[in-house]
Amino acid sequence: MSKALTATLTRAENAWLTAVRLKDRATVARLWAGGVGFLDEGGMLSVPGFLKSFAGEQVDMLKTTKARVVRLDRNCALITYTLEQKGSFEGAAFPPKVYATTTWVRRRGGWRAVLHQESVPAQS
Repeated sequence: MSKALTATLTRAENAWLTAVRLKDRATVARLWAGGVGFLDEGGMLSVPGFLKSFAGEQVDMLKTTKARVVRLDRNCALITYTLEQKGSFEGAAFPPKVYATTTWVRRRGGWRAVLHQESVPAQS
């Protein structure tokens, strides 16, 4: 895997996560190409739906670890990682840890996210 691509997508992933924490809708919208949007145990949200959901969110901390980039072709790659988080949505606490994957495509002169998926670890 190209170190440059890994660095680029890691930076972009952390930029949109920081924007979520800060409720910076403009940065999230700039880094997203549309697409499906977001998928987790609560269901699926379009990008516009996700941006609207910021009203009910309180994000205190988002931390990525164990990031890995997988290039699918010249214009598509995945970044997978463990996301540690603190916060809540409409009063319900976020799971403290999820496994996350974001699909990135090269569009409009740069890399743009099209799908972000989170899975809660299985109970042992």
